[in-house]
Amino acid sequence: MDRSAVSVVIPCLDEEAAIGACVAAVRAHGVGEVIVVDGGSADRTAERAAHAGARLVVERRRGYGRAMLANNNLEKAISELETAVKLDPTVASAWFHLARAFEKAGRTADAERALKTYQQLSGKN
Repeated sequence: MDRSAVSVVIPCLDEEAAIGACVAAVRAHGVGEVIVVDGGSADRTAERAAHAGARLVVERRRGYGRAMLANNNLEKAISELETAVKLDPTVASAWFHLARAFEKAGRTADAERALKTYQQLSGKN
């Protein structure tokens, strides 16, 4: 597999002690880019992430889905969110953000399916 086509998004908040090693470990796998989405850390997380070679995006609104969409690449965000819900299909918020991304992309049927799953998981049906 050509990992140079892979982008890894790492959402974080106040991870100064760990983010540098985390970015280095991911980069060691030969991925094309590492994007750290900082939720407005009060420490030196952003500085350490950039120093380790990550591209930094600041997204002060909290939530994994927001972090994914902060990169302004809708199709990439959809792909990442789909992977997230496959890895742990019990996270309601990931389904919600996936539904929003599908909606923005004009994928109505997919948006409705993801929203239904979100509602079932969150008890909002």
